[in-house]
Amino acid sequence: MWVVDCSNYLYQRVAANEWAARQALSETPRGPKGVWRNLWWRVSGGPARARAKRLEQSAAAQREAEIYRRGLQGEEALIWFLAPRLDNRYLLLRNYTPPAPWRSGGDIDGVLLGPHGVTVFEVKAWRGVYRCEGENWLFLPRDRSAWEPARKNPTQQALFSLERVRGTLILAGLRDVPTQPVIVAADPRMRVEIVGRPAVAIYQPFKDPTWLDLSPQGKTYSYDELDRIYKALIAQQAAPR
Repeated sequence: MWVVDCSNYLYQRVAANEWAARQALSETPRGPKGVWRNLWWRVSGGPARARAKRLEQSAAAQREAEIYRRGLQGEEALIWFLAPRLDNRYLLLRNYTPPAPWRSGGDIDGVLLGPHGVTVFEVKAWRGVYRCEGENWLFLPRDRSAWEPARKNPTQQALFSLERVRGTLILAGLRDVPTQPVIVAADPRMRVEIVGRPAVAIYQPFKDPTWLDLSPQGKTYSYDELDRIYKALIAQQAAPR
């Protein structure tokens, strides 16, 4: 399987937040201008409050960096599970943004081209216990507590990404290319309980790595056809950020 990085956005966000975390700790607190105002600021505990604020800012930046780092790790886990099973007829566009008019909406975690057609991946590297009922996602904050709505809905995100990819192909005259969305639970500490039939297939590679079948179910797309699909998807692609 070939992998093409279409954006380095996640790497940038990790680096930017790690820099912000270090910067917050390295700054020297300065009180207000004026001798008496600065003296009162010091006597009234201003330096301690400033240090506490910097610690809070640093911790917040570190949490943001960890969120983006988990996203990277989730995408790498997906590659780790797929690569041994897929030959060089398959190509994964990682952190892909469709061309206009489908650019808005952010990066799509993964778009896989292959003899089967196109698969759109929504990768989640969350931790904890989740439940998917049709299109709805719930989260279990702690044992014996009530289920709560998840902070994001991977099903809606996957369907929106699919709409953008499918719209791109339609505009290129490739309406008949089969496309399917797949949600990936890409962290071993993420457990998804599936109730009934989910609106979008859910792949839990740490639970069952071979569950996802990417072999052609009907027509097998040739190299020439896949090249046309690839060129349609990367048309007007901006340089990696």
